[in-house]
Amino acid sequence: MTAGAAGGQIKVVAYNDAGAVDTTAAGTVTVTLYPKANCYDTYTGLNAASNTYSFEGTMSAGVAYVTVPTTVTEAGCYYIKATLSGFEGDSVDVTDDDTLIVNPKAEIVKLMLTSEKSVISNDATNAAGTTITAYLLDKYGNKTKNATGSSIALQFKDSNSVVSDTALSISIVNNASKGTDVLGNAPGEVLKLGTTSLVASIPTDATIQASDPLAIKVVDRNLIAQVNSAWTAPVSAGVSFKAFDVALDGNTTSNTAADGSYVAPGSAAGADEYVSTSKATTIVVKHVVKGQVVETIEVSLAQASSTIEALFQKATGTLSVASDEYYIIADSLGAYGEVTVANQGNDTTGDITAASPSTGKLVNGHNEEVTALKATPSGTNFVATFNESQLRMTDPYGNNITVANAGTISVTSQNGSVSIAGGNSVLKAGETGDVVTITYDPAKFTGTDTLSFAYTKPGVTANDISVDVPSAKTLTNLAINVEQTAIPVNAEVGVEIESLDQSGKRYVYTPGVTISWSGSVNPTITGLYGGAYASGQLVDFTTNPGREVLTIAVGESTGEFTITLTSADGSVTASKTFTVTREAVAAPPAPPATSPKMDAVEAANLDPAANEVKPADVTNVTIAPCLNVPDDAQGQSADLYAAIAIGSDFYVASQGLFGQVTWDLYQGGDIPSFASATLGAEQCFDLGINGIDLSNFPGSYDIYYGYAVGGDFSTFRGAAYRVTVE
Repeated sequence: MTAGAAGGQIKVVAYNDAGAVDTTAAGTVTVTLYPKANCYDTYTGLNAASNTYSFEGTMSAGVAYVTVPTTVTEAGCYYIKATLSGFEGDSVDVTDDDTLIVNPKAEIVKLMLTSEKSVISNDATNAAGTTITAYLLDKYGNKTKNATGSSIALQFKDSNSVVSDTALSISIVNNASKGTDVLGNAPGEVLKLGTTSLVASIPTDATIQASDPLAIKVVDRNLIAQVNSAWTAPVSAGVSFKAFDVALDGNTTSNTAADGSYVAPGSAAGADEYVSTSKATTIVVKHVVKGQVVETIEVSLAQASSTIEALFQKATGTLSVASDEYYIIADSLGAYGEVTVANQGNDTTGDITAASPSTGKLVNGHNEEVTALKATPSGTNFVATFNESQLRMTDPYGNNITVANAGTISVTSQNGSVSIAGGNSVLKAGETGDVVTITYDPAKFTGTDTLSFAYTKPGVTANDISVDVPSAKTLTNLAINVEQTAIPVNAEVGVEIESLDQSGKRYVYTPGVTISWSGSVNPTITGLYGGAYASGQLVDFTTNPGREVLTIAVGESTGEFTITLTSADGSVTASKTFTVTREAVAAPPAPPATSPKMDAVEAANLDPAANEVKPADVTNVTIAPCLNVPDDAQGQSADLYAAIAIGSDFYVASQGLFGQVTWDLYQGGDIPSFASATLGAEQCFDLGINGIDLSNFPGSYDIYYGYAVGGDFSTFRGAAYRVTVE
C-alpha cells in the first residue's frame, strides 16, 4: 500500500482447532503494525520504519475486513499482528511473517541533505572532505523516487559562505531516490573555517521545497588514521584489541610531505602529531555496515599515544563488497576533521564476528521468542510442530550464531513423542528444512507438557517451552434451536441444529449424528448443506463444522411430530416436538406505513438481472460480494446491509448470536444492519454463505447488498446480482 492512502484492507480470519473458519467468532479486532527490521526496499536500502500503528475493525462470523487508516504514513516494512477481544492469543504464526510493505507517495514535496561526516578540515590535498547525499521526500518525509522521466538537477547555497555554492554537482536521475557528491576534496570548495548552512533546491521547480539547512563544521586540522598492524584477522565481539592508529595529520605550511598518509608521531621528519600530549582524549568510532551505523563506541586515547584499544559488540554479518564496511573516527569535542578507515582486510570477510553462543531460543515468524506452543488435533492424536529454521543461538551481545559454528541441538518431551523430518536425530540452529513434530496421545496425557533443548556447544542455556495439550474433544450436547414450535399448515419453519463439545463449542463428531422424526405428521426436511434429508440419515455437520440449518415444511395435515438427533453410539440425543395447526400463528407486528430505509433501497434501482452469475461448481458456492467505495466515503464508518430474494420471499441479513449473519423473512419496516465497518477503497460483504451446495436447489437467487455512511440512508450505495443454478 501507499503511505497515507485510504482503502487498504487487512482480512482477519478466526479458525477453530479443525482448521475451519470459526463462525462463532465475533467482536472487536485490533490490528497492530510494527517495524520489521532489515527488510530491504529500493528507496532506503534498509527498512526505515520506526512507528507502530494500531487500528480496529469488527469481526462477524469469524471474518473481519479491517481498513488501514490514512494515519499510516511512514514508508517501510511492518509486521502485522491481529488480536480479537475476549480471545487470548494473537495472529502471529510460528512460521509466517505476515509482512505489510508501505511505499512512499510518488509525489516529490521536499529535498533532504545528509553528510557522512559532521566535521571536516579545510585541507583539500588530504581528501578530508565528506560525502553529501541529496534525497527526494514525499509529503510525509519518506524517501521517494524520481518518476518524472528525466534527471533532476539541484543547486546549492551556503548562506554562511563557508563552502562554495558551486562545490557540489548533484543530479538525481530518473527512477532514483538520491544523488551524491563529495564536498571538500578539491581546492576552492571550502572557502573559510566555520559552520555551513547548506541548502539544496531545484531551480526548475519552485513547488518542491528546498532542503533544511545542513550544518557541517569546518576546522583547520584533520585526524589521520589506519588499521593497527596487530589487527590482521577478524575479531570476536566482546574482545578488546588494538584496532587503529590515530594522529593529527602533519599538514602544516612547513610540512606537507606526509600529507594524507599516516606517519607515526615522532618517528621521522614529516611525521604526524599526537592528538594530545597533555591529557587523554576521547575518540569516537562509528562502525558502518551497508550504509548504516551499526555501533558507536567511545575510547580513551592516552596522552602522547596514537593507538586505540577498541571493543565492538555487533557482528559485521555478510558483506557483498569490501566497501560495505568501514569506520568513521572523530574526537568527541569536534575539534578536528573526521577520518574514514576501510575495514581491516579491505575484503568481504567482515571485521567483527559473533562471540561464543550463550543463549538458545525458538522464534516465531516475527522473530520473537516463543515460550509456549499449542497442540492441535491430528486424527486421534494432538501434535505441536516447529521448523528447524526457527531455532536461534545468540552470543551475549545478541548476534546470531551461524550454522557453521553452532554445533547441534536435541529436543526432548516429557510426555510426547518427538520426530524430525528426514529421520534426523539432531537439529542445527537456523538451518532450513526439517520439521519437528511432537505427538501426544490424549488417552495418555493432557495438560501442559515441557520441551527441553540440549546443545553440544558448551555454555549455551535455553528456556524450556511449554506445550498446551488439550483434552480430547467429545460430543457432549446436541442442540435444536428454533424460535417457535407451532407451525401453520402448508408452511415452513427454519431450525438451526448444532453438535457441541464439552466447552459448548461446535464440534464435528466423526462417527456421525443421525436425524429422525416420528409422529402423526410427516414433514419434509431440507438442509442448507446436506440437501433433502430422510429420517435416519446422517446430518451434514462437516460443511459448516458442527452446524446445519434446516427448512421444515408441512402440508395440510394437522398433528404433531418430533425431531430427534442421535449420536452414533446413542449416548447423546436431543429432541424437539412441533405442532401443526390450522389456528393462526401469532403474526409479527405490523410494519410502519413507510420505511425510509426501504425507500432508499428502492430508489437505488438495484437490478440483479443485469448482473447474472452462473456458478461452474454449484456444489461449492460462496457469496461474499464487494463494492467499490468513492474517495469521499473512504475512512468513514458505515452500516452494512444485505438481502436475498428467493422466489417471492425476501430475506434480510441481521446480526445474530456471536455476531453471526442470520437471515430473516422480511416482514416490512426498517431493514436491519448485519455489521458495521470502516470503509476502504473496496468494501466486501461476508454474508456467512461459504462453500454451500446448491445442487439440490435449482433456480435464481437475487443478492442485494450495500452500505450507508454513519447509518444515514441518504448516503446509501449498493449493488445487486443474480445467482442462477441450472
